[in-house]
Amino acid sequence: MKITYPIFIAALFAMASCSSDNDDAQNDLYVSIPDEHFETILIDQGIDSDGMVNQRMLKTDAEGITELDLSFSGKGTIKDLTGIEGFVNLKQLSAIQQELEQIDLSSNTQLDTLYLMGNYLTSIDVSNNPNLILLDLKVNSLSSIKGLSKTTQLKDLRLSFNSFEEISINNPSLENLLMSHNELTTFDVEGAVNLKNILLRLNKIKELDFSSNIALENVFVDSNKLETINFGTNINYKYLNLHNNLLSQLDVSDYHELVKITINNNPDLSCIKIDAGQEIPTIEKSDNQEFSTVCE
Repeated sequence: MKITYPIFIAALFAMASCSSDNDDAQNDLYVSIPDEHFETILIDQGIDSDGMVNQRMLKTDAEGITELDLSFSGKGTIKDLTGIEGFVNLKQLSAIQQELEQIDLSSNTQLDTLYLMGNYLTSIDVSNNPNLILLDLKVNSLSSIKGLSKTTQLKDLRLSFNSFEEISINNPSLENLLMSHNELTTFDVEGAVNLKNILLRLNKIKELDFSSNIALENVFVDSNKLETINFGTNINYKYLNLHNNLLSQLDVSDYHELVKITINNNPDLSCIKIDAGQEIPTIEKSDNQEFSTVCE
């Protein structure tokens, strides 16, 4: 049978159009899951309903999930979390001790709890996660984090054992901050006015200013290079851990709620000023240090 050229071209266009329509239909139905370990866990948990490792899952399966725990599965480590964008109703996500180098959570706007401890992340953007309450990013390779000011419900931020050299936090909802074992030399929490607990041990900070943090109660900043620290007018301090620093003067005479103070191994700090009759239940100090109402 003879096929004229125009008819042949029309047929090709029709076939291409059908193929395109099929691809669009597939994209509307499925989420791509390129990491086989990720998909295997989803199958084992009964989330990927087709039960096959085929690099995809139904969008409806993903949309029905509010809590997802990918940690300690014994099914291999996840390197690529592509597909997580399909879990648009996800509120809690845990992917601890995987091999993630990057993650895109911009579609997971309902997240309130996120555990990503023990990965290889170098940066993360939480600008589209305004409902976060707890953000645990310990033991990664992070040197930056974007969007913290947008997380207006955030209470608990855990960034210990990372590679931060500087950070500025402007988040009035934040209450607990863990940033020990980093490389911090510059640290600013002026905008975290409701901060209650802070852990900064084992960094390289020379000066700290907590004058804006009027709710602060517990301060652990031992093993830095602190020469000065400004506690402001707050009188609610309970625990002050300042040992292994370079402080030369310290006045705690206004802090009558103090339960414990640790100030040993500050070579140039010989006198700590207290108020008359002030009692601190637990004190850890060096032999050459004394507490007095008068320090010259």
